[in-house]
Parts: sequence; structure tokens; C-alpha cells
Amino acid sequence: TEHNHTSPAYQEKYKGKNLEHWVNTQRVNYSLQQQGGLEASTPSMCDGHISLLNRIGFVWALQRKAEVSESKWDSMYQLLKEYATEYNHTCPVYRERYKG
Repeated sequence: TEHNHTSPAYQEKYKGKNLEHWVNTQRVNYSLQQQGGLEASTPSMCDGHISLLNRIGFVWALQRKAEVSESKWDSMYQLLKEYATEYNHTCPVYRERYKG
């Protein structure tokens, strides 16, 4: 794994191929299979393929942007609470770096 992840960027070409499209197809097929909407014998998503993808650390479900945003919001909120406790206000100076 040259790039150390199994989530190529949208329309990213790797060795001339659109790997992101294939990866997304695997995720969709796996999700359908888990929900009972795709037969386990479907050539594109047999147990052997799932096992091979698991061995390389395949990410089956990506966080939705809303989940990522919510997670970031929560972490920044916690950081602001710490800042407020330390400095007794919630107005950090523009471009001030706090614990980062």
C-alpha cells in the first residue's frame, strides 16, 4: 500500500485506473450483502473477496461529512471549554494557537 490507505480520492487515477469507483462499488456491494439485498454468491462480493480486502485494512464504511463535521465541532467545543477555563473568556485572539 504505497499511499497507506484504502480510500482513494474522488476520480483519483492510480496507474491509469479510476480506483475510487471500484472501491466504492465494493463498499456498496458489501453494504447490500449485509442488508440481505445481494446474494453472497455474487462474484463481485464473495467471502473470499471480503477476506482479501479485510487483510489489507479495507475501510468498508466512510464517515459521512455530517459525522466528520459533528466530530470536529465536538472536539473544537471541548478545546474552547479548556481555553475558557484557562483564560476566563471565550474570545481567543485571531491567529492565536491554542494546544495546536
